[in-house]
Amino acid sequence: RTKTNENDSGEEEERRQVEVKEKRRRMKIMMSRRRRRSASSSDHKSDDSEGSLSNERDQR
Repeated sequence: RTKTNENDSGEEEERRQVEVKEKRRRMKIMMSRRRRRSASSSDHKSDDSEGSLSNERDQR
């Protein structure tokens, strides 16, 4: 019984650690997605503005 209890507790700890890791991964994925979305949108906007400005300067 002591061995099974130790194994059970170990498995529970491993499961908890896995759950924590999964939660952290999900949080990182969500943060990376948000950063990528915001960065991509801002980058696209800046690229468009910079491109138009550079084109105007070249034409001038």
